[in-house]
Amino acid sequence: MTTANIVVPPVSFEEFVAKLPAKERGAVLRHEAACEEVDRAHAELWRRIVRRLATLSPHAVRAIGQHTLQFFIADGKYRRQVFALDDHRDSKLIVYSPDVLDLAIQAGVLAPAPEQAEPRAYAVPASKTTLYVEQLDSNNTPNPDASFKHMLGWNRRATRTTLLSSATPPQVEAAELIWTLAAKAWAPKT
Repeated sequence: MTTANIVVPPVSFEEFVAKLPAKERGAVLRHEAACEEVDRAHAELWRRIVRRLATLSPHAVRAIGQHTLQFFIADGKYRRQVFALDDHRDSKLIVYSPDVLDLAIQAGVLAPAPEQAEPRAYAVPASKTTLYVEQLDSNNTPNPDASFKHMLGWNRRATRTTLLSSATPPQVEAAELIWTLAAKAWAPKT
């Protein structure tokens, strides 16, 4: 399986913001402004991730305070959470997504952990970097945070991907490909 045929160009940040309800729009714009004050590179990475997640899950976005965004898809007459983005402006962005880690390894997006001492570190092929991805389920995460608790349980599993503000382009691209692989489960079949 190649990942080239599943990459979708992201919506613009302005498009994303324009579609948000007033409460979410205010939270997003305040968070963006706060990120810009602290670190421009962090703000750019945050906007890139928001754009990608909004493209992959275009149904609805919910803000929890100024630090967390939840992304939903339509699920019949309901909605289902498929992504969460946590950013406490501490030079670290955390994205929760459906667990497709095995599929990402099969597709060559990631390679098994290069060091046994750090099982969450996966190699990014064609670069000398690693990406931190952790598998989560209701057994190893008994009290999940409100930002992603609806992504666990009922035989659902998630992954937590951690990107630093100083993430390299191959690390960010690998993370985006993982999220895109997850989105194939609900993308319209063509």
